[in-house]
Amino acid sequence: MLMTFFNRARNLLDIPRTWRLLTRLFVDGRVPSWLKLSTLAAAILIISPLDVFSDIPFLGPLDDVALLMLLAQLFVSMCPQDAVAEANGFARTVTEIKNVTPQG
Repeated sequence: MLMTFFNRARNLLDIPRTWRLLTRLFVDGRVPSWLKLSTLAAAILIISPLDVFSDIPFLGPLDDVALLMLLAQLFVSMCPQDAVAEANGFARTVTEIKNVTPQG
């Protein structure tokens, strides 16, 4: 019970980082347009006032925020890994380290 509370709290704290990652991936040209459009369509369907997911077993009790987080994780997992690494800042760090290294 206590671990579940901490996991939920950690997920809520990750929302700003996830939002920045999604924003960077949506403007990245390496991410396919069909993936961006289908993710937007699914997000609109989740947020819409029509409660489509209430009739589906196992998805009815989930909150819209939980469904949006699942959608975000699915979107990131389907994006090219080099784009995700760059959007997370990992590729930039490698470049900075490379630029700091003395030239021989």
